Amino acid sequence: MYTRSTATGFWAVEPVCGLLGAPEPKLGPELSGAYSQLTTNTDDSFASRIQQCMVCIETRPVCPANGQYTTRRSGTGLVVDPHRGLVLCSARLLPNPTSNISATFGAIQVNLTLAYMHPLYPVVFVKYDPAQLTAIIPDLGLFKPDNRLCVGDPVTLLAGTNSRLKQCAATVSGRQILTTTVCESCLDQVFINTERIILSPTPDPMEYNIGVICVDDQVRGVLLSLPECLHSTYTVKYVGLDIGLILPALSQLRASDIVPNSVRVLDVEFSRLSLATARAFGVSAHRLQDILHSAPEARSIFKVCRILHIRPTDMVSLEIGDIVLQVNRRNVEHIDDIACFDCDLVQLTIIRQGSELDLSIPTTPFRGANTNHIVYWAGMYFQQPYHTVLQQATRPVSNVYVFTFTDGSPIAMESFHRRMFVSEISKHTIHTLDDVVRVAKLVRDPNLVEFNKRVASNEKMISGIIPGRDVVIRIVKLNGEDVLKSFRTND
Repeated sequence: MYTRSTATGFWAVEPVCGLLGAPEPKLGPELSGAYSQLTTNTDDSFASRIQQCMVCIETRPVCPANGQYTTRRSGTGLVVDPHRGLVLCSARLLPNPTSNISATFGAIQVNLTLAYMHPLYPVVFVKYDPAQLTAIIPDLGLFKPDNRLCVGDPVTLLAGTNSRLKQCAATVSGRQILTTTVCESCLDQVFINTERIILSPTPDPMEYNIGVICVDDQVRGVLLSLPECLHSTYTVKYVGLDIGLILPALSQLRASDIVPNSVRVLDVEFSRLSLATARAFGVSAHRLQDILHSAPEARSIFKVCRILHIRPTDMVSLEIGDIVLQVNRRNVEHIDDIACFDCDLVQLTIIRQGSELDLSIPTTPFRGANTNHIVYWAGMYFQQPYHTVLQQATRPVSNVYVFTFTDGSPIAMESFHRRMFVSEISKHTIHTLDDVVRVAKLVRDPNLVEFNKRVASNEKMISGIIPGRDVVIRIVKLNGEDVLKSFRTND
Protein backbone atom coordinates (compact mmCIF):
# COMPACT_ATOMS: atom_id res chain seq x y z
CA MET A 1 0.00 0.00 0.00
CA TYR A 2 1.21 3.49 -0.88
CA THR A 3 0.31 6.06 1.79
CA ARG A 4 0.99 9.76 2.19
CA SER A 5 2.42 10.54 5.62
CA THR A 6 0.37 13.10 7.52
CA ALA A 7 3.51 14.13 9.41
CA THR A 8 5.91 14.70 6.51
CA GLY A 9 3.65 14.88 3.46
CA PHE A 10 5.81 12.30 1.65
CA TRP A 11 4.71 8.96 0.24
CA ALA A 12 5.92 5.66 1.68
CA VAL A 13 5.34 2.00 0.80
CA GLU A 14 4.31 -0.81 3.14
CA PRO A 15 3.55 -4.46 2.30
CA VAL A 16 -0.09 -5.54 2.49
CA CYS A 17 -0.03 -9.33 2.17
CA GLY A 18 3.41 -10.34 3.37
CA LEU A 19 4.93 -9.38 0.04
CA LEU A 20 8.46 -8.12 -0.24
CA GLY A 21 8.23 -4.39 0.41
CA ALA A 22 9.21 -1.84 -2.20
CA PRO A 23 12.08 0.48 -1.23
CA GLU A 24 11.27 3.76 0.44
CA PRO A 25 10.90 6.45 -2.25
CA LYS A 26 14.13 8.41 -2.55
CA LEU A 27 13.81 12.01 -1.43
CA GLY A 28 15.99 14.99 -2.15
CA PRO A 29 18.78 16.01 0.24
CA GLU A 30 17.74 17.66 3.47
CA LEU A 31 18.09 21.38 4.07
CA SER A 32 21.44 22.22 5.60
CA GLY A 33 23.66 25.09 6.59
CA ALA A 34 24.94 25.15 3.02
CA TYR A 35 21.90 27.25 2.25
CA SER A 36 23.65 30.24 3.79
CA GLN A 37 26.08 30.19 0.87
CA LEU A 38 23.40 31.63 -1.39
CA THR A 39 23.69 35.30 -2.15
CA THR A 40 20.87 37.82 -1.98
CA ASN A 41 20.10 39.95 -5.00
CA THR A 42 20.14 43.58 -3.93
CA ASP A 43 18.30 44.81 -7.04
CA ASP A 44 14.89 45.96 -5.77
CA SER A 45 13.23 46.47 -9.15
CA PHE A 46 9.85 44.85 -9.72
CA ALA A 47 11.17 42.40 -12.33
CA SER A 48 14.09 41.44 -10.08
CA ARG A 49 11.76 40.71 -7.17
CA ILE A 50 9.67 38.45 -9.40
CA GLN A 51 12.81 36.66 -10.61
CA GLN A 52 14.04 36.05 -7.06
CA CYS A 53 10.71 34.37 -6.32
CA MET A 54 11.11 31.90 -9.20
CA VAL A 55 12.28 28.44 -8.11
CA CYS A 56 13.03 25.26 -10.06
CA ILE A 57 10.82 22.32 -9.04
CA GLU A 58 11.03 18.60 -9.79
CA THR A 59 8.27 16.06 -9.10
CA ARG A 60 8.81 12.30 -8.85
CA PRO A 61 5.61 10.21 -8.75
CA VAL A 62 5.75 7.08 -6.60
CA CYS A 63 3.09 5.14 -8.54
CA PRO A 64 0.35 5.69 -11.15
CA ALA A 65 -2.61 7.72 -9.87
CA ASN A 66 -5.38 10.06 -11.07
CA GLY A 67 -4.93 9.18 -14.72
CA GLN A 68 -1.19 9.83 -14.61
CA TYR A 69 1.74 7.45 -14.81
CA THR A 70 5.13 7.87 -13.11
CA THR A 71 6.68 10.40 -15.47
CA ARG A 72 9.05 12.78 -13.67
CA ARG A 73 8.44 16.44 -14.40
CA SER A 74 10.37 19.63 -13.86
CA GLY A 75 9.50 23.29 -14.18
CA THR A 76 9.20 26.56 -12.34
CA GLY A 77 7.22 27.64 -9.29
CA LEU A 78 6.60 31.08 -7.82
CA VAL A 79 7.24 31.73 -4.11
CA VAL A 80 4.10 33.59 -3.04
CA ASP A 81 4.75 33.63 0.72
CA PRO A 82 8.37 33.19 1.90
CA HIS A 83 7.32 33.47 5.57
CA ARG A 84 5.26 30.27 5.32
CA GLY A 85 7.29 28.74 2.48
CA LEU A 86 4.37 28.64 0.01
CA VAL A 87 5.09 28.12 -3.68
CA LEU A 88 2.54 28.36 -6.51
CA CYS A 89 2.83 25.88 -9.42
CA SER A 90 0.92 24.88 -12.50
CA ALA A 91 -1.18 21.71 -12.23
CA ARG A 92 0.77 20.47 -15.24
CA LEU A 93 3.86 20.23 -13.04
CA LEU A 94 2.11 18.12 -10.40
CA PRO A 95 -0.71 16.14 -12.04
CA ASN A 96 0.03 12.99 -10.02
CA PRO A 97 -0.74 13.48 -6.30
CA THR A 98 1.64 10.66 -5.28
CA SER A 99 4.63 12.78 -6.28
CA ASN A 100 7.50 13.51 -3.95
CA ILE A 101 8.64 17.06 -4.65
CA SER A 102 11.94 18.90 -4.48
CA ALA A 103 12.98 22.46 -5.32
CA THR A 104 16.31 24.00 -6.23
CA PHE A 105 17.21 27.37 -4.73
CA GLY A 106 20.48 28.33 -6.37
CA ALA A 107 22.55 25.13 -6.22
CA ILE A 108 20.83 23.58 -3.20
CA GLN A 109 18.01 21.04 -3.48
CA VAL A 110 15.36 20.91 -0.75
CA ASN A 111 12.25 18.84 -0.11
CA LEU A 112 8.73 20.20 -0.42
CA THR A 113 5.33 18.86 0.53
CA LEU A 114 2.01 19.18 -1.23
CA ALA A 115 -0.04 21.86 0.53
CA TYR A 116 -3.11 22.20 -1.70
CA MET A 117 -4.29 21.07 -5.13
CA HIS A 118 -7.08 23.41 -6.17
CA PRO A 119 -10.07 21.32 -7.27
CA LEU A 120 -11.45 23.93 -9.66
CA TYR A 121 -8.49 25.83 -11.10
CA PRO A 122 -5.23 24.40 -12.55
CA VAL A 123 -3.02 25.57 -9.67
CA VAL A 124 -1.11 23.74 -6.94
CA PHE A 125 0.51 25.06 -3.77
CA VAL A 126 3.58 23.29 -2.38
CA LYS A 127 5.48 24.13 0.78
CA TYR A 128 9.06 24.18 2.11
CA ASP A 129 10.41 24.90 5.60
CA PRO A 130 11.30 28.63 5.70
CA ALA A 131 13.00 28.29 9.11
CA GLN A 132 16.05 26.68 7.50
CA LEU A 133 16.34 29.24 4.72
CA THR A 134 18.90 31.96 5.36
CA ALA A 135 18.82 33.53 1.90
CA ILE A 136 16.24 36.31 1.64
CA ILE A 137 13.38 35.79 -0.79
CA PRO A 138 11.28 38.93 -1.19
CA ASP A 139 7.65 38.92 -0.14
CA LEU A 140 5.84 39.94 -3.30
CA GLY A 141 2.83 41.53 -1.61
CA LEU A 142 2.01 42.94 -5.03
CA PHE A 143 -1.24 41.15 -5.80
CA LYS A 144 -4.07 43.33 -7.09
CA PRO A 145 -7.33 41.33 -7.04
CA ASP A 146 -9.79 44.22 -7.14
CA ASN A 147 -10.37 44.56 -10.88
CA ARG A 148 -10.59 41.93 -13.61
CA LEU A 149 -8.40 42.35 -16.64
CA CYS A 150 -10.52 43.47 -19.58
CA VAL A 151 -10.08 42.94 -23.29
CA GLY A 152 -7.72 45.60 -24.64
CA ASP A 153 -5.80 46.10 -21.37
CA PRO A 154 -2.02 46.41 -21.92
CA VAL A 155 -0.04 44.09 -19.63
CA THR A 156 3.52 42.95 -18.99
CA LEU A 157 4.30 39.23 -18.90
CA LEU A 158 7.17 38.01 -16.72
CA ALA A 159 8.14 34.34 -16.98
CA GLY A 160 11.26 32.28 -16.55
CA THR A 161 13.49 30.92 -13.81
CA ASN A 162 15.63 32.24 -10.98
CA SER A 163 18.55 32.55 -13.41
CA ARG A 164 16.72 33.77 -16.50
CA LEU A 165 13.66 35.99 -16.70
CA LYS A 166 11.79 36.83 -19.89
CA GLN A 167 9.82 40.06 -20.02
CA CYS A 168 7.51 41.11 -22.83
CA ALA A 169 4.61 43.45 -23.48
CA ALA A 170 1.24 41.99 -24.40
CA THR A 171 -2.44 42.87 -24.66
CA VAL A 172 -5.48 41.04 -23.31
CA SER A 173 -7.08 39.93 -26.57
CA GLY A 174 -9.96 37.87 -25.22
CA ARG A 175 -11.47 35.58 -22.62
CA GLN A 176 -12.49 31.98 -23.18
CA ILE A 177 -14.21 29.38 -21.00
CA LEU A 178 -12.35 26.09 -20.77
CA THR A 179 -14.48 23.21 -22.04
CA THR A 180 -14.36 19.50 -21.34
CA THR A 181 -13.05 17.15 -23.99
CA VAL A 182 -14.39 13.73 -22.98
CA CYS A 183 -11.68 11.23 -23.84
CA GLU A 184 -11.72 7.83 -22.12
CA SER A 185 -8.13 7.21 -23.19
CA CYS A 186 -6.75 10.26 -21.36
CA LEU A 187 -8.87 11.00 -18.29
CA ASP A 188 -6.63 13.88 -17.28
CA GLN A 189 -7.80 16.27 -14.57
CA VAL A 190 -10.57 18.34 -16.19
CA PHE A 191 -11.02 22.02 -15.42
CA ILE A 192 -14.44 23.44 -16.25
CA ASN A 193 -16.29 26.74 -15.73
CA THR A 194 -12.89 28.42 -15.71
CA GLU A 195 -12.31 31.50 -17.84
CA ARG A 196 -8.85 31.82 -19.31
CA ILE A 197 -7.26 35.15 -20.20
CA ILE A 198 -5.91 35.17 -23.77
CA LEU A 199 -2.87 37.32 -24.51
CA SER A 200 -1.59 38.69 -27.79
CA PRO A 201 1.07 37.86 -28.83
CA THR A 202 0.48 34.31 -27.61
CA PRO A 203 3.28 33.02 -25.34
CA ASP A 204 4.90 29.66 -26.06
CA PRO A 205 3.53 27.22 -23.42
CA MET A 206 6.44 24.85 -23.92
CA GLU A 207 8.97 27.50 -22.89
CA TYR A 208 7.90 28.18 -19.30
CA ASN A 209 5.13 26.61 -17.26
CA ILE A 210 4.35 29.64 -15.08
CA GLY A 211 4.43 33.41 -15.44
CA VAL A 212 2.83 36.50 -13.95
CA ILE A 213 0.63 39.04 -15.71
CA CYS A 214 1.40 42.53 -14.42
CA VAL A 215 0.01 46.04 -14.74
CA ASP A 216 1.89 48.99 -13.22
CA ASP A 217 4.11 46.76 -11.06
CA GLN A 218 1.09 44.90 -9.66
CA VAL A 219 0.43 41.17 -10.21
CA ARG A 220 -3.03 40.97 -11.77
CA GLY A 221 -2.93 37.38 -13.02
CA VAL A 222 -0.89 34.23 -13.48
CA LEU A 223 -0.14 32.36 -16.67
CA LEU A 224 -0.04 28.57 -16.37
CA SER A 225 0.68 25.89 -18.94
CA LEU A 226 -1.99 23.20 -18.95
CA PRO A 227 -2.10 19.82 -20.73
CA GLU A 228 -4.84 19.22 -23.24
CA CYS A 229 -6.19 15.87 -24.36
CA LEU A 230 -3.28 13.70 -25.48
CA HIS A 231 -5.05 13.12 -28.79
CA SER A 232 -5.30 16.81 -29.64
CA THR A 233 -2.98 18.57 -32.08
CA TYR A 234 -1.47 20.75 -29.34
CA THR A 235 -0.88 18.94 -26.06
CA VAL A 236 -0.11 22.08 -24.01
CA LYS A 237 -1.73 25.50 -23.90
CA TYR A 238 -1.44 28.59 -21.72
CA VAL A 239 -4.24 29.45 -19.30
CA GLY A 240 -4.26 32.95 -17.86
CA LEU A 241 -6.15 33.31 -14.57
CA ASP A 242 -7.18 36.41 -12.66
CA ILE A 243 -5.19 36.56 -9.43
CA GLY A 244 -8.44 37.04 -7.51
CA LEU A 245 -9.37 33.40 -8.21
CA ILE A 246 -6.28 32.12 -6.43
CA LEU A 247 -6.02 34.48 -3.46
CA PRO A 248 -8.82 32.88 -1.36
CA ALA A 249 -6.89 29.58 -1.25
CA LEU A 250 -3.65 31.46 -0.49
CA SER A 251 -5.34 33.31 2.37
CA GLN A 252 -6.54 30.02 3.85
CA LEU A 253 -3.06 28.51 3.59
CA ARG A 254 -1.58 31.54 5.33
CA ALA A 255 -4.04 31.11 8.18
CA SER A 256 -3.88 27.33 8.55
CA ASP A 257 -1.82 24.36 7.39
CA ILE A 258 -5.00 22.42 6.65
CA VAL A 259 -7.28 23.60 3.85
CA PRO A 260 -10.36 21.55 2.90
CA ASN A 261 -9.62 20.24 -0.58
CA SER A 262 -13.07 20.99 -1.95
CA VAL A 263 -15.30 23.79 -3.11
CA ARG A 264 -19.04 23.66 -3.70
CA VAL A 265 -20.49 23.73 -7.21
CA LEU A 266 -23.78 23.39 -9.07
CA ASP A 267 -22.70 20.11 -10.72
CA VAL A 268 -23.14 21.46 -14.25
CA GLU A 269 -20.94 22.79 -17.01
CA PHE A 270 -21.74 26.20 -18.50
CA SER A 271 -21.21 27.62 -21.95
CA ARG A 272 -21.32 31.28 -22.98
CA LEU A 273 -24.30 32.74 -24.83
CA SER A 274 -23.98 36.17 -26.40
CA LEU A 275 -26.42 38.88 -25.39
CA ALA A 276 -27.20 39.37 -29.06
CA THR A 277 -28.79 35.91 -29.25
CA ALA A 278 -30.20 35.82 -25.70
CA ARG A 279 -33.59 37.24 -26.78
CA ALA A 280 -34.17 34.15 -28.92
CA PHE A 281 -33.90 32.01 -25.76
CA GLY A 282 -36.53 33.99 -23.86
CA VAL A 283 -34.42 36.59 -22.05
CA SER A 284 -36.43 39.80 -21.83
CA ALA A 285 -35.14 43.20 -23.02
CA HIS A 286 -35.53 44.44 -19.43
CA ARG A 287 -33.19 41.71 -18.16
CA LEU A 288 -30.61 42.46 -20.82
CA GLN A 289 -30.63 46.17 -19.99
CA ASP A 290 -30.27 45.34 -16.29
CA ILE A 291 -27.21 43.16 -16.98
CA LEU A 292 -25.56 45.83 -19.13
CA HIS A 293 -26.26 48.49 -16.50
CA SER A 294 -24.59 46.47 -13.71
CA ALA A 295 -21.68 45.28 -15.88
CA PRO A 296 -21.14 47.40 -19.00
CA GLU A 297 -18.27 45.15 -20.16
CA ALA A 298 -20.47 42.03 -19.99
CA ARG A 299 -21.38 40.75 -23.42
CA SER A 300 -22.73 37.32 -22.57
CA ILE A 301 -24.85 35.18 -20.27
CA PHE A 302 -24.36 31.53 -19.33
CA LYS A 303 -26.30 28.44 -20.34
CA VAL A 304 -26.12 24.91 -18.91
CA CYS A 305 -24.54 22.68 -21.55
CA ARG A 306 -23.85 19.52 -19.56
CA ILE A 307 -24.96 17.83 -16.34
CA LEU A 308 -22.01 16.36 -14.43
CA HIS A 309 -23.95 14.06 -12.10
CA ILE A 310 -27.50 12.85 -12.25
CA ARG A 311 -29.38 13.89 -9.11
CA PRO A 312 -32.41 12.14 -7.55
CA THR A 313 -35.64 12.94 -9.37
CA ASP A 314 -37.13 14.52 -6.24
CA MET A 315 -34.27 17.04 -5.96
CA VAL A 316 -34.58 20.47 -7.58
CA SER A 317 -31.76 20.83 -10.07
CA LEU A 318 -30.66 22.60 -13.22
CA GLU A 319 -31.36 21.15 -16.66
CA ILE A 320 -29.52 21.34 -19.96
CA GLY A 321 -30.51 24.56 -21.72
CA ASP A 322 -31.25 26.54 -18.54
CA ILE A 323 -29.92 30.12 -18.62
CA VAL A 324 -28.78 31.48 -15.25
CA LEU A 325 -29.51 35.20 -14.84
CA GLN A 326 -29.07 35.82 -11.12
CA VAL A 327 -27.46 34.21 -8.08
CA ASN A 328 -28.84 35.23 -4.69
CA ARG A 329 -30.62 38.21 -6.36
CA ARG A 330 -27.41 39.50 -7.99
CA ASN A 331 -26.86 39.54 -11.73
CA VAL A 332 -24.47 36.95 -13.10
CA GLU A 333 -21.82 39.09 -14.77
CA HIS A 334 -18.97 36.60 -15.18
CA ILE A 335 -18.50 32.83 -15.08
CA ASP A 336 -16.69 33.27 -11.75
CA ASP A 337 -20.05 34.24 -10.18
CA ILE A 338 -21.45 30.75 -10.76
CA ALA A 339 -18.30 28.60 -10.83
CA CYS A 340 -18.13 27.85 -7.11
CA PHE A 341 -19.75 28.77 -3.80
CA ASP A 342 -19.16 28.66 -0.06
CA CYS A 343 -22.76 27.78 0.88
CA ASP A 344 -24.96 24.68 0.73
CA LEU A 345 -27.90 26.35 -1.07
CA VAL A 346 -28.13 29.12 -3.67
CA GLN A 347 -31.10 31.08 -5.00
CA LEU A 348 -31.09 31.19 -8.80
CA THR A 349 -33.18 33.09 -11.30
CA ILE A 350 -33.17 31.16 -14.58
CA ILE A 351 -34.81 31.01 -17.99
CA ARG A 352 -36.17 27.54 -18.83
CA GLN A 353 -37.99 26.96 -22.10
CA GLY A 354 -38.74 30.68 -22.41
CA SER A 355 -40.11 31.12 -18.88
CA GLU A 356 -38.40 32.86 -15.96
CA LEU A 357 -38.19 30.78 -12.77
CA ASP A 358 -36.79 31.24 -9.25
CA LEU A 359 -35.21 28.08 -7.84
CA SER A 360 -33.35 27.06 -4.67
CA ILE A 361 -30.56 24.74 -5.81
CA PRO A 362 -28.33 22.74 -3.41
CA THR A 363 -24.61 22.83 -4.11
CA THR A 364 -22.34 19.78 -3.95
CA PRO A 365 -18.68 19.36 -2.98
CA PHE A 366 -16.27 19.41 -5.92
CA ARG A 367 -13.22 17.58 -4.65
CA GLY A 368 -9.83 17.80 -6.23
CA ALA A 369 -6.95 15.35 -6.15
CA ASN A 370 -7.35 14.32 -2.51
CA THR A 371 -5.67 10.95 -3.09
CA ASN A 372 -3.75 9.81 -0.01
CA HIS A 373 -3.83 6.03 -0.40
CA ILE A 374 -3.08 3.66 -3.28
CA VAL A 375 -3.43 -0.13 -2.90
CA TYR A 376 -1.33 -2.29 -5.24
CA TRP A 377 -2.46 -5.89 -5.48
CA ALA A 378 -2.42 -8.56 -8.21
CA GLY A 379 -0.85 -6.05 -10.59
CA MET A 380 -3.65 -3.48 -10.14
CA TYR A 381 -3.48 0.03 -8.67
CA PHE A 382 -6.63 0.69 -6.61
CA GLN A 383 -7.59 4.20 -5.51
CA GLN A 384 -10.61 6.36 -4.76
CA PRO A 385 -12.20 7.62 -7.99
CA TYR A 386 -11.11 11.15 -8.73
CA HIS A 387 -13.45 13.81 -10.06
CA THR A 388 -12.78 13.33 -13.78
CA VAL A 389 -13.73 9.67 -13.48
CA LEU A 390 -16.93 10.43 -11.58
CA GLN A 391 -17.75 13.07 -14.16
CA GLN A 392 -17.51 10.60 -17.04
CA ALA A 393 -18.72 7.41 -15.37
CA THR A 394 -22.18 6.18 -16.27
CA ARG A 395 -22.52 4.00 -13.15
CA PRO A 396 -19.97 4.47 -10.33
CA VAL A 397 -20.80 1.38 -8.24
CA SER A 398 -18.14 1.69 -5.53
CA ASN A 399 -15.51 3.98 -4.08
CA VAL A 400 -12.77 1.81 -5.58
CA TYR A 401 -11.33 2.55 -9.01
CA VAL A 402 -8.50 0.97 -11.01
CA PHE A 403 -6.76 3.37 -13.36
CA THR A 404 -4.14 0.96 -14.67
CA PHE A 405 -2.27 -2.26 -13.98
CA THR A 406 1.26 -3.53 -14.41
CA ASP A 407 2.13 -4.93 -17.85
CA GLY A 408 2.90 -8.63 -17.59
CA SER A 409 0.83 -9.09 -14.42
CA PRO A 410 -1.77 -11.89 -14.28
CA ILE A 411 -4.66 -9.48 -14.71
CA ALA A 412 -2.97 -7.90 -17.74
CA MET A 413 -2.67 -11.33 -19.35
CA GLU A 414 -6.44 -11.76 -19.04
CA SER A 415 -7.03 -8.73 -21.30
CA PHE A 416 -8.71 -6.70 -18.57
CA HIS A 417 -10.18 -3.33 -19.40
CA ARG A 418 -8.17 -0.50 -17.86
CA ARG A 419 -10.07 2.26 -16.02
CA MET A 420 -12.77 0.42 -14.16
CA PHE A 421 -14.72 0.34 -10.91
CA VAL A 422 -14.40 -2.78 -8.75
CA SER A 423 -17.52 -3.96 -6.93
CA GLU A 424 -16.69 -7.54 -5.95
CA ILE A 425 -13.66 -9.83 -5.44
CA SER A 426 -14.26 -13.56 -4.93
CA LYS A 427 -17.87 -12.94 -3.84
CA HIS A 428 -16.79 -10.31 -1.29
CA THR A 429 -18.46 -6.92 -1.80
CA ILE A 430 -16.01 -4.07 -2.36
CA HIS A 431 -16.94 -0.54 -1.30
CA THR A 432 -13.65 0.96 -0.04
CA LEU A 433 -9.88 0.49 -0.27
CA ASP A 434 -9.96 -1.15 3.17
CA ASP A 435 -12.22 -3.82 1.65
CA VAL A 436 -9.59 -4.49 -1.01
CA VAL A 437 -6.88 -4.94 1.63
CA ARG A 438 -9.13 -7.20 3.71
CA VAL A 439 -10.06 -9.44 0.77
CA ALA A 440 -6.46 -9.55 -0.51
CA LYS A 441 -5.42 -11.02 2.85
CA LEU A 442 -8.31 -13.50 2.83
CA VAL A 443 -7.44 -14.91 -0.60
CA ARG A 444 -3.70 -14.98 0.04
CA ASP A 445 -2.00 -18.32 -0.59
CA PRO A 446 -0.80 -19.73 2.79
CA ASN A 447 2.49 -20.72 1.14
CA LEU A 448 3.30 -17.10 0.31
CA VAL A 449 5.23 -16.25 3.51
CA GLU A 450 7.54 -19.26 3.19
CA PHE A 451 8.02 -18.54 -0.51
CA ASN A 452 9.07 -14.94 0.24
CA LYS A 453 11.56 -16.11 2.86
CA ARG A 454 13.21 -18.40 0.31
CA VAL A 455 13.33 -15.64 -2.28
CA ALA A 456 14.89 -13.25 0.24
CA SER A 457 17.60 -15.79 1.16
CA ASN A 458 18.21 -16.79 -2.48
CA GLU A 459 17.33 -20.43 -1.72
CA LYS A 460 16.91 -22.82 -4.61
CA MET A 461 13.27 -23.53 -5.37
CA ILE A 462 12.08 -27.11 -5.46
CA SER A 463 9.19 -26.09 -7.68
CA GLY A 464 8.83 -23.25 -10.16
CA ILE A 465 5.22 -22.67 -9.12
CA ILE A 466 4.54 -19.20 -7.70
CA PRO A 467 2.00 -19.11 -4.84
CA GLY A 468 -1.37 -17.74 -5.86
CA ARG A 469 -5.13 -18.21 -5.86
CA ASP A 470 -7.81 -18.28 -8.52
CA VAL A 471 -9.90 -15.13 -8.09
CA VAL A 472 -13.14 -13.88 -9.66
CA ILE A 473 -13.54 -10.11 -9.85
CA ARG A 474 -16.59 -8.07 -10.86
CA ILE A 475 -15.85 -4.77 -12.59
CA VAL A 476 -17.92 -1.98 -14.10
CA LYS A 477 -16.50 -0.02 -17.03
CA LEU A 478 -16.96 3.73 -17.38
CA ASN A 479 -19.76 3.10 -19.89
CA GLY A 480 -21.67 1.12 -17.23
CA GLU A 481 -20.98 -2.34 -18.65
CA ASP A 482 -20.82 -5.04 -15.95
CA VAL A 483 -18.06 -7.64 -16.48
CA LEU A 484 -17.10 -10.76 -14.51
CA LYS A 485 -13.48 -11.91 -14.91
CA SER A 486 -11.34 -14.67 -13.38
CA PHE A 487 -7.56 -14.77 -13.03
CA ARG A 488 -4.81 -16.22 -10.84
CA THR A 489 -3.18 -13.80 -8.43
CA ASN A 490 0.38 -15.21 -8.60
CA ASP A 491 1.08 -13.55 -5.25
